[in-house]
Amino acid sequence: MKFNCGPEWDERIITIKPAKKIGVLVSSGLDSTTLLSLLYNNFDSEIKLYNVRTGVNTDKPVIRDILNKLGIDLTLNIVGNSIWQTPMYNHHARLWKAFQEIKELGEVDELYCGNIQSPREAFFPDFKVSSPEFPKRPWLTKDSFLKNPFEHLEKYHVIDLGRRLGIDHIYNTTISCNVYELWHCGKCMGCKELLWGFSQLDNPTSTSLDDLVAKATLDLTTDTTKNHDKEYWNL
Repeated sequence: MKFNCGPEWDERIITIKPAKKIGVLVSSGLDSTTLLSLLYNNFDSEIKLYNVRTGVNTDKPVIRDILNKLGIDLTLNIVGNSIWQTPMYNHHARLWKAFQEIKELGEVDELYCGNIQSPREAFFPDFKVSSPEFPKRPWLTKDSFLKNPFEHLEKYHVIDLGRRLGIDHIYNTTISCNVYELWHCGKCMGCKELLWGFSQLDNPTSTSLDDLVAKATLDLTTDTTKNHDKEYWNL
């Protein structure tokens, strides 16, 4: 089945053909919530929910609230109990080991994850690849078990998909923060990416011909021995 998402200037297609028994990895974030809703409401697959443990408390009130508001009556299974104390800067290593744990359990034929593209530093300098917070997401997943149907999407595509699916009200409940589990700090990479996604969808950063001509004038009249991109575009 195919699903369109994104603004008119950058519309993309998601193609999903899930197996009969699938797992869905949920955090409490916007991406995994949108993926879960899409799979739950559009396919007949038997779904098991998984969450990777990241702290002492295995109770997940935000996820429970999300499931209740979406009318999804499924049990949440906590995995990664043996490696939850791994430092946060190795969070992706912790995730990938947990994915292998789920595979070895043999309960599902496929595991769906809500990974998306990382914002491009060349255009949005707040998202620096050198930052320890920068999400180290895979570029392309080709695996018979692990499925990342959103990995070619930016954050604003997922937000738009939620609007098209009629579930964007749940985004008042989801938490995409890298620091806190129950609220947004507003400063971490996850919070910045969320705000960036909404702004690009509703008020996108754009360039006019006048902007380009002004830049050209600067290049041709001010120290032609150097590149002025950084100072002009505030990179």
